[in-house]
Amino acid sequence: MHKSNKQSAFRRNGRGAALVTAAVMSGCLLFPTAAQAATGAPVPATDAVSTVTTEGATPSATTPPAARTGTGAPAAATTPAPTASATATPKPATPAATATPKPAPTTSATPAPAATTAPAPVKTPVSAPVATATPKPAATAEASASGPAPVDATATATTWSIYKTPYSSTIYELVNGTTPTPLTYKRWSTVYGSATPGRTATDYVRYPWSPTIYAVTYWPGGESAWQWEALSFEQWRTAGSPTARAAGWIKGSYFYQWATSKDILVEGPDGINHALTNKEWADSGYRSFDVRKNEGFRKLSWAPEIVRYSDIAGGRGRAITGSEWSAEGFPRPETLTAAPGGHFHKTADDTTIWYTGLALDRPISYAEWVAAGKPEPTVTQPIKATSLSGGSPIGAVEQFIGQVGTLSVRGWALDPSATGPILVDVYVDGKYAATTKADRLRPDVAAVYPKYGAAHGFTVDVVTSSGKHDVCVYGINTGSGSNVKLSCSAVTVAAPVFPKANVSTYSRTANTFTNNRYAAVQWPFLTGVPITDRFGPRPYVCSVCQPIHNGLDFTPGSGSDIAAIADGRVSKVVRSSATSGFGTYVVIDHTIDGRKVQSLYAHMLVNSPVFSVGDWVQQGDRVGRVGNTGSSTGAHLHFETIVEGVKVDPYGWLTEHNR
Repeated sequence: MHKSNKQSAFRRNGRGAALVTAAVMSGCLLFPTAAQAATGAPVPATDAVSTVTTEGATPSATTPPAARTGTGAPAAATTPAPTASATATPKPATPAATATPKPAPTTSATPAPAATTAPAPVKTPVSAPVATATPKPAATAEASASGPAPVDATATATTWSIYKTPYSSTIYELVNGTTPTPLTYKRWSTVYGSATPGRTATDYVRYPWSPTIYAVTYWPGGESAWQWEALSFEQWRTAGSPTARAAGWIKGSYFYQWATSKDILVEGPDGINHALTNKEWADSGYRSFDVRKNEGFRKLSWAPEIVRYSDIAGGRGRAITGSEWSAEGFPRPETLTAAPGGHFHKTADDTTIWYTGLALDRPISYAEWVAAGKPEPTVTQPIKATSLSGGSPIGAVEQFIGQVGTLSVRGWALDPSATGPILVDVYVDGKYAATTKADRLRPDVAAVYPKYGAAHGFTVDVVTSSGKHDVCVYGINTGSGSNVKLSCSAVTVAAPVFPKANVSTYSRTANTFTNNRYAAVQWPFLTGVPITDRFGPRPYVCSVCQPIHNGLDFTPGSGSDIAAIADGRVSKVVRSSATSGFGTYVVIDHTIDGRKVQSLYAHMLVNSPVFSVGDWVQQGDRVGRVGNTGSSTGAHLHFETIVEGVKVDPYGWLTEHNR
């Protein structure tokens, strides 16, 4: 099932809000305006449909550097932020003040979960039918997004009590007194004589740190039968603009802890993250949480940059911005004196000390050097002036560094025909691997070539397989002259060790399939889990759902580990969810029975993939975690198999190959 999605990059709180039923969540997109975020008013839904797009092509692996020019470096892709609604947004009668979330205070020890449940909302019984104006359901055979398939009028003449929620025109019949089932217009008019439905017992709640308001309807059967829905602005208005009370827990929330902190965080169904205080965790009923053992946040004790690690064991991650840290709920970073793979260096004729590592590549101040413990820097040779008469680029590669799963190259380059930065290409084992712009500040270059300024340094990381590689770096010519090989070197790269998928992360299992753990190809989950949608044409489900479903939808629960089905190489990774209907997704290329097979894993939690493009992964490695990103109506894995470019039924294909 699919829905529209627009959000800013890296923001876990940018995905659409979700309605949670006992098995599947369905919902609307919520994008708060500045006024709504400040007042706590709910935000309107959008009906736009996202389109799956492909990334820009990179230079061919066989394109020689001599055939490239330096005039057309691909511009860095930017992700548009959600635009605020232009219409005035009414706010709830007594909205809760929304405070900027802060990191939760670190406690000396994580309290053990108590054997309690979350404080339940005050329940009132489903009311008897009342004499009000008779609402009419739409004259279609479609199913409500919040309930099971409608019952046709010709199926049975048996009647049950009928009810309607305050925020929707959908009428339900309570089959067997326990199962709310949406009515079609035909059945309501012919079997029930267009009778007036009773009003359901519905409450309205929200997290204190989020503007999203949820309706919870208390159907018979206890907590598992309650119907949850994130309200659009129009639904909230239809319900009478109710004031939502603060909730300690909302169904569909994902509680988790990073490996680098004792803080417990929660991601709501609307994607907003928040670090819980001890009281807030207690208010949730001490919900169990997932420990993300190989992910977290770190910073150097002497520098302000914060690094988000997607793979701590492999040393993979990147420095994040303040807004990205805010979107993650201000998780408390682990503080280090030096990050793995980082190093201090200087040139022999200059006193300036540089630090190059995962978080930064810049000169450091004397105070920072002292705070770092006065480490002895690696000394490189000073830049010597050379003739610029030929018109071709000049420069040097000062460092080739092999790390776990990656290699790093550092140096400088300039072109006598241009004062601005030029492009630098990296080739690994004779094949194109990466392009970067030599625009980092290098005062030592400016001192030797003052006409050209200081913006000529470069540092580039290349993800590659383990083992020994021949690495060459080329300066790309911009005017007269030709491309120049700056340097080549042999570099040894250590093999990354990826975490394995763990069945203990599943909150739901089912007898939908049996996974042969000894087969060369396995299912994306280690044991049977619920499957809620299959491959092929499907009946009308919702206004933004596609009529042809190209995969399988698995629903083991938000945060469940997803396993690679077979050995292969990662060909695509999208960590945010703003650029595609697939949201956060990964594509792995395999060779199975002599044929090219691609497996696609979509709608995962933002930044949960542990792989990078080019990584070689093994069967059973954790691809990511089940989420609700992109055009998705609830936490699930949308899984596809593409054989020689053709999408095939994953269920039949996996059944055939998992023997």
